[in-house]
Amino acid sequence: MEHAPTNGDAIGVEHVGKMTYLSAFLQETLRLYPPVGMIPRVSRHKENLGGIEVPSNTRLRLSPHMMHRHPKIWDEPEVFRPDRWIDVSPEEQERRRFAFFPFCFGGRNCIGQYLATLEAQLIVAALIRAFCFHIAPSQRDVEHTFTSIVTMRAKPGFRFTVSKRSS
Repeated sequence: MEHAPTNGDAIGVEHVGKMTYLSAFLQETLRLYPPVGMIPRVSRHKENLGGIEVPSNTRLRLSPHMMHRHPKIWDEPEVFRPDRWIDVSPEEQERRRFAFFPFCFGGRNCIGQYLATLEAQLIVAALIRAFCFHIAPSQRDVEHTFTSIVTMRAKPGFRFTVSKRSS
C-alpha cells in the first residue's frame, strides 16, 4: 500500500490513485454515513421486487443508509472496516454492485461524484498529514442518531479536538 509523499511535498492528483488505504477509508465512511438520506424514484413499469408486486408510477424511496448496513450484503455491517474495500473478489464486487450508492447510480448518478471524491481524498490526505483528530472528551460516551431527510445529519453534531502533528 502506498501513501502520500513523506518528504513534505504537496499531495497532488497523481498521488490519489496510489493511496489505496485512504480510498478504502473514504469508501467505508460513505458506506456508513452516506451524504444523501433518501433517493426518490418513480417506477416506470410494473415490477416484482422480492416477491412484492410494484405497480407502474409507484413512488419509491431508496435508502443508502439502510442498504449500506444490510447484513445479507455486508459482513459485520455496523463495524467500520476500511479493509473491506481492499482486494475485493469478483464475487464480492458483484454482490455489492447495486448495494453501494452514496451518490446514487445509473443515469441519475451524481454528476459531481468524481470531483467530490477526488477533492475529499486530497483534502483529507493534507489534513491528516498536518493534524491529529480525536473525538471531543465531552462526546466520548454520547450516542449519536442520524436523520435523513435530504442529507444525513447527526444529532447531536460531532465535536472533535484537533492538534498539530509533530514533524
